[in-house]
Amino acid sequence: MLKIDGHQHFWDLDNIAIPWVTAAPERAPLVRNFLPAQLETLLKERSVAGSIVVQAAESEAETDWLLGLPEIYPFVKGVVGWVDLTAPDLADRLERFKSLGPYCGTRYFLVKETDGRPSLEQAALPGLKTLADHDLACDLLFPPSYLNLFIDLFERIPHARWVINHLGLPDFRSGGFATWQTEMRQLSRFPNVYCKVSGLLALADPAQDLLAQATECFETVLEIFGPDRLLWGSDWPVSLLSGTYLQVHDLLETLLAPLSQGEQEAIWAKTALKVYKLPGV
Repeated sequence: MLKIDGHQHFWDLDNIAIPWVTAAPERAPLVRNFLPAQLETLLKERSVAGSIVVQAAESEAETDWLLGLPEIYPFVKGVVGWVDLTAPDLADRLERFKSLGPYCGTRYFLVKETDGRPSLEQAALPGLKTLADHDLACDLLFPPSYLNLFIDLFERIPHARWVINHLGLPDFRSGGFATWQTEMRQLSRFPNVYCKVSGLLALADPAQDLLAQATECFETVLEIFGPDRLLWGSDWPVSLLSGTYLQVHDLLETLLAPLSQGEQEAIWAKTALKVYKLPGV
């Protein structure tokens, strides 16, 4: 069965700064370089055919670097990079990235807080339409409390493809799981919204049964979105804070076991190939 890891990162801290990694004491094990050769070995251990690398820095220099990797490491099938969505020459920048390699989308942190109140970065919103006009996906990472901001956005740009990272960050630890379920149902009514089954180990409450939490979360998004709008991602190397690559892979394998072959194929690879407009591997 074809498998594509739909969400992982590389970083070279000698050349590109990643403050969210280096400034957080709890992420100290990640303060070293994580490069393609390391991941390639892990993919082979579980017969994963390729991966989609997602930006870790708000840096177009990082995007340039990532787009050069597939020529050396063919297992890198797509790049979800970062681009300045407020740039007046955004369309030209997107076309340049597409000319450099398999640029299939961008991830951009749209929520800004002013006086403790969250709002979408208004200057970036026209850029999201430009992104959609260029047939590129947009990865999103936000907590459930920001839901209403994004419902309005999805309505305003109906031809975009949105990919919610890390299951929409369900709250297993402080009683917010039911709220997350309700809010994800609201998001799922937009047929162009997809959800990554990623980050489960990190999101789970370590004081509770891991498999039970993962099963409840997965069954929720499976019911809400269906397999054709779910895609798997390891979140390597961030996932190493909670478990090994093989543990992350094998957890999904366990969750998918009751599903039909067609449903498993969708979540392992077909949805990723569809949403990022990548050719078959």
